[in-house]
Amino acid sequence: MRHPTLLTLALAARRKPLLSAQQTEALEWYARGRSTSETATAMGVPQQDVTALLNGAARRLQAAGSAQAVAKALALELLFRGR
Repeated sequence: MRHPTLLTLALAARRKPLLSAQQTEALEWYARGRSTSETATAMGVPQQDVTALLNGAARRLQAAGSAQAVAKALALELLFRGR
């Protein structure tokens, strides 16, 4: 199966958001080096929800895991907007 390129993902992101607001927030905390427990506290959600958000973001970005999802999201300028 062929995986989409960053260009394909970028074009799709212009049409509609690739990530939900919560997925984006969880990835931003992950990018800052926070644990899922710390992220859960910061977001006010259970730890398993953070894990599901990170997994969902990775799936949407066709990433192997959270670290690759952060790298792709940064390349696509999906994180830290307006900050």
